[in-house]
Amino acid sequence: MEITGPGGIEGIGGPPKINSDRKPSRVPPRQGGSAGGDKVEFSDAARLRGLLANVPEVRLERIAELRRKIQAGG
Repeated sequence: MEITGPGGIEGIGGPPKINSDRKPSRVPPRQGGSAGGDKVEFSDAARLRGLLANVPEVRLERIAELRRKIQAGG
């Protein structure tokens, strides 16, 4: 038994075959628009994450050790 879709095409509702010989089309750049070009804005949260990424690692155990040494006089 053979099952065909509309118009006698094999397979019911399957995706069409992809033609790999086709090259992607090039979209020309838009003309006009704003003279300043693209603009990117970052939220306050994004700015803070960027700042935190550059903060050096704090090692609390090392700080406690140095405090003990300072308090002990050495």
